Amino acid sequence: MAIAIKARQSRAGRHPTRSVDGRRRSVRLLVRDVSGAAIVEFGIVAMPFFLLLMAIFQTGLIFFEQEMFQTAVSDAGRLIYTGQANSAGYTQAAFKQQVCNRLPALISCANVAIDVRPYSSFASAGRFSPVNAKGVYDPTLVTYNSGSAQTIVVVTGYALQPVLFPMMSPFVSNAGSGSILLTASAAFRNEPWTS
Repeated sequence: MAIAIKARQSRAGRHPTRSVDGRRRSVRLLVRDVSGAAIVEFGIVAMPFFLLLMAIFQTGLIFFEQEMFQTAVSDAGRLIYTGQANSAGYTQAAFKQQVCNRLPALISCANVAIDVRPYSSFASAGRFSPVNAKGVYDPTLVTYNSGSAQTIVVVTGYALQPVLFPMMSPFVSNAGSGSILLTASAAFRNEPWTS
């Protein structure tokens, strides 16, 4: 009887080390396992993970570009609002350059079109759409007329941006051909400046 109790005590005393040895042995077996289960599991999880990562990055980039474009159009619109554009004799190209000077390098000035139109009232003011009869974006349809003092003016900018990840194009493209059309507007009544 005493021998059985001593055997149990000695086994109980070795139990923690046996547990650690068993874990080490399990880790070694897992490392040596060449069946490929870990690789298959990674492959199953990796594709959705990287797609989600691309979607997050693309969406963040669109929001960043949109915000920078809106800021550039609003800031350049102040040149019309205060009469500086009128006194400097800005043309459409000169005003577009003022917008482009305020843009980050991510947005190419070659893909920017600016539309400036006066309106008789805020109720009649609307945003012009540079889409032709075939439903295709046409930047040649924009015009430039900064109006006169106290005229209501709407400045709208359009920037055609490529989709960073082509596989995301069906989900984020709004201009066809794998592109995103960013729009930015500023509506205001010109100050009572003198011509």
